[in-house]
Formats: sequence, C-alpha cells, structure tokens
Amino acid sequence: MVNELLGTDYESFTPASVEIPTTLNKKSDLIFETGPNGKQLLHVEFQTSNDPVMHHRMHLYAALLYYQRPAIDSIKQLVFYVGDAKMRMKASLEKPGLSFGYQIVDLRDFSYQKFLESRHIEVALFALLADLQSETPASVIRRIAMRLASEVHGRERLASFLVDLEILAQLRNFETIVQEIRRDIAMFEFDITKVSLFREATEAGEKLGMERGMEKGMEKGMEKAVLTMNKNGLPTHQIAQMLDLPEAGVQRIIDENMPKKAKASVKKTTRKK
Repeated sequence: MVNELLGTDYESFTPASVEIPTTLNKKSDLIFETGPNGKQLLHVEFQTSNDPVMHHRMHLYAALLYYQRPAIDSIKQLVFYVGDAKMRMKASLEKPGLSFGYQIVDLRDFSYQKFLESRHIEVALFALLADLQSETPASVIRRIAMRLASEVHGRERLASFLVDLEILAQLRNFETIVQEIRRDIAMFEFDITKVSLFREATEAGEKLGMERGMEKGMEKGMEKAVLTMNKNGLPTHQIAQMLDLPEAGVQRIIDENMPKKAKASVKKTTRKK
C-alpha cells in the first residue's frame, strides 16, 4: 500500500528488530528496514482518531529510533489515518532549534477504485475506507467481497480475510452492511451447519415433522443459496466449492431456474450454431 499510494519503490519490507521502550507506554505499529544493510527505516502508524499530540509522538519515536540505530541514514515516517472524523492532526513540529515533519496519509484522499484495482488483494480491503465517490457503502463492500471470493483460495484463508473486512468496516460503522451481505451471499459461511439458509431450510423441514420433508427443506435452502450466489456473479465452480456440491448439480439448479425468455434465447442460439 505504501508503494502504490505514495509512488515509492521499496523493494522489500523487513521487520526491524527495534522497539520503543515500554516504560513510555507507547508501542509503534510497524517498523521496517527498507534499504540495503538496514540503513533506511520505514515507520508506519495506523490512526483511527485525531490525536492532538500526534506530531509530538512521531517526533519522540523518530528520536528514539535514531538513538537505538545511530548508524541509520534515514527514517521515513507515515501515519495512515483511517478514522471517521475529518483528519485534523499536525504533520510537523517547529520549535526554536527544532524542525521536524512526517507524512500523514488520509485514505479518503484516494478513490476507492485505487484500492479495489490493486494487484494486492490485501490492499483491496481498504477500499471501504477510501473516498466512495458516488457509490454506496454496500456497493463497494459487495465488490470487495466478490473479489475475495474469486481470488482467495482456501476456506480458512478466505475466512481470515472476511474477519479483516468486518474489522475495517467497524471504523466507518459499516459492519451492519457487511453482515447483511454475508447473509445475502452464502459464500461467506463455510460451516454449512451455520449457514443461515441451511438453518432456515432445516427448520422448515423440522416443522413438517418428517425426514423427507426436512431433506426437501434443506434442498430448497441450497437452491436459494446457489441462485443468490449466481445472481451476484459467482462462477459455477466457485459456488460448487463453497457449498460442497457437484459442479454439475449447481449448473442444473441454475439452468432449471433460468427465466423462460433466457432459455428460449439459449435454444435459438444453439439451433443457429
């Protein structure tokens, strides 16, 4: 994200073995060695609210880093502001005999598209904290979710990304939207017994009081999940993987529920061929 937003070309980010003394009750977020031989440090902070003494904090961090690493050539300091209120922090400290500055990056200074179109899926998550322009939060979050579903492989890894998305959503009070999208698109739940559609289907079956009725209700729930995911642009193979169903079975459900006009169009195209 540093390279993409700021136009820098750091080739690597190696965690630096330096710490701010704990007696100050302050712990820096991220410190990286970004140059050869550890001669350049990159110090990154994520700030969720306006700290009126942020410029003093950053100056203190810089002084302590130079103290611990007297041989370093330079320290670049960045504060990524991800708060909901308008950013009001100072990025410099001027006193007699002292001139200090660092860089504040407000994510809302960038279009959500810059994040969403990043080649790094981790960066795409931050789209919901950027300038949404004319888009609704739900629209942007849904696009992030669809990209996650199509590019992140493995249930545990995808689940981890979704947890990150919900945490970031809390910074803008968007968590309710994320939860609604998770209910709408069955791909967000990986334990099938916890899928809301599955529970609804099971309850419907139990109300019938018959094993056959229960199975029928579960089938209906699965069918609804398949159609919802298909409507939101998820490919057949991905739906099959998420719901643990045969790909042929998923395609059959989609075909059987295709509108009559669409079916007629497909048949007409096939006859022409």
